[in-house]
Amino acid sequence: MADQMLVAINKDVTSENRVIALENFEMIIEKLDNANYMENGALWTPLIELLEDEDADVRSMAAKCCSVAVQNNLRTQERVSAHFQAMIATHD
Repeated sequence: MADQMLVAINKDVTSENRVIALENFEMIIEKLDNANYMENGALWTPLIELLEDEDADVRSMAAKCCSVAVQNNLRTQERVSAHFQAMIATHD
């Protein structure tokens, strides 16, 4: 999981490869347990930051990953909500 995120956040990697890394990340987090491990691996912050990436395809795939991670998973929904609230607070 972390390896895929490292590729996705790397601006020196092509857009296509960053999107592929996010697609791979999505497949990994589709499993409920892996989505729950995103917090322990400190993967929410970089994923959420990708929602503001200059590349529209990267932004779109990051949003899809967020969606997949929280679907039918109350624990993860609560965790990501805290991350978004913290991001909003720093932008104010």
